[in-house]
Amino acid sequence: MKKLIESKHIASLFTNLRQYGLRGNSALWLLLKETLIDKQCNFTSEGLLAWVDQFVSNLPIEQHLGENEVRINALNRGGMSGGILDLDYWHNTMMPILKSRCEDLEQGLMFCLSEQITSLLFVGDVHGQDAKLNALFEDQGFDVEDASSSFVDSKLVFIGDLIDNSPISKVNHLSLLTKVKDLVERKHAYCLLGNHEFNAIGWYLQKADGSFCRDRSNVSNQKQHKFFIQQVGENSSLHKMWIEWFKTLPLFLNFGNIKAIHACWHEESIAKLKPYLNQDNSLKEKFWYSAFDKQHELYQLIETLLKGPEICLPDGVSFSDKTGTDRNHIRVAWWKSRSEVETYRDLAVVPQSQVLNIPTVKLNKDALQYNEQPIFPVVVGHYTLTPTPFPECLSNKVVCVDFNAAKDENPLIGYYCNIDGWDDCPSELISHSGFSYANELNADRVVSKGLIGFMDVMFSSIPPLINHEAFSHYVHQVLLQQWDPIFVYSADPLDEELSNEYADYETEVMRLAQAYKVDELTTYLVLIEQHWIGIEREDSERVCASVAHQIVTAWSEIDTQPNDK
Repeated sequence: MKKLIESKHIASLFTNLRQYGLRGNSALWLLLKETLIDKQCNFTSEGLLAWVDQFVSNLPIEQHLGENEVRINALNRGGMSGGILDLDYWHNTMMPILKSRCEDLEQGLMFCLSEQITSLLFVGDVHGQDAKLNALFEDQGFDVEDASSSFVDSKLVFIGDLIDNSPISKVNHLSLLTKVKDLVERKHAYCLLGNHEFNAIGWYLQKADGSFCRDRSNVSNQKQHKFFIQQVGENSSLHKMWIEWFKTLPLFLNFGNIKAIHACWHEESIAKLKPYLNQDNSLKEKFWYSAFDKQHELYQLIETLLKGPEICLPDGVSFSDKTGTDRNHIRVAWWKSRSEVETYRDLAVVPQSQVLNIPTVKLNKDALQYNEQPIFPVVVGHYTLTPTPFPECLSNKVVCVDFNAAKDENPLIGYYCNIDGWDDCPSELISHSGFSYANELNADRVVSKGLIGFMDVMFSSIPPLINHEAFSHYVHQVLLQQWDPIFVYSADPLDEELSNEYADYETEVMRLAQAYKVDELTTYLVLIEQHWIGIEREDSERVCASVAHQIVTAWSEIDTQPNDK
């Protein structure tokens, strides 16, 4: 097997544990990480685990303190139990965690290798908006029929919730589903099971007593699913076909360096879920009825992973939601680190209008049971975030791509990722710049347009240029030889190609100088080099101020000489 686990993965594999048993266990975890990073080697998961086992076995034991505790001076980094290793905790807790992490990473990396995956575009909750998907594809230059397509070497990942929308929306479920299914079958895309597909399966599945796994008499369920049923025809062969396809969709995807799930990545729940899954992470056929049985373990696991974890408020504490219904439980922001939250309001995921309704009661100890930071970055959908021209990540490890594209006025958001595009930490894959959507409001263009507007106002109040050949020649030479952000003092004045490098800016520079605007000229030069030319240098402001002062001083000397204009 190819050695896929690289040195850069080691720090993530040895992410801090919540508990270590004794100080020697903590020191051993850190020592293993430091030693493996220094080795700069690649491993298979089996090879890495064998190396770790051999390393621990070779540590010199200074003293046996009991059946399961030993003193190892190499692990003594201070403290009362410094150097004392709990062997039982190492073998039964720490080593299994490391084994799970290694095998999980290798499995994801192997999947990417076998599928030839190098980059991914994660697509948010579409909810039948076929036209918006087409707009996103066009914006990204994605055309699976065109070998020159700028996106043809990447894979799409639909994050779930392909279906369900209001009857007044511009939705074509059949066109959207046909397109996504075709992309999946042709190996251009992957598609996750969302809670709406899961609910659709429950709506269709009929139990032995004649009732359905999802209550068809419930008004809310009817309203949510009505338009999809209208377009496929309830209980039709077409309806059955799409339900059978939904049942083949994976509940999560593991790409090694990054993962995807519809609502929540919770390691403990995923570990419990795996026995119910096929090799491709879809639910085994025999467990579908169990998935809707509230008394079955599988029900709560899917509720957590596909709908987001919820916790109860303390006894006697409740809040009124937007419908006026009194509630005593909240959906939690599992992506927040434990240090970020102190109260139930900090932890609650509710519409902005409802935030003040959540009590500021301090959290109980078990309220943070789902707030375990993922080891590798995760992309989710589901949360219907407030649309904005500048989407942001939920954290440095979690991206959400659901910005309410279900509504006709909101664009469908995608998130692009080069899955191996990081060096020191996989969190480098998480950046606000990864978001994309049709007619995207580009921040650079916004800044440029605003700067042009400011400059137009500034120059409208400055007198026209006074033509002066000697001053013009002087400004030309100063900009080229002393300002020169591109070549920084190295330009050859005799080089014709370089001599006109800054000609486009000379007129404005001379006008500002002739108006004795030293501050404005300094600012103009800084803006030109940083925003138009795109050069960053540590002494930028100093150089620009010096050049501006020099040019204004030169004009002052010319301006005070009579008959020399």
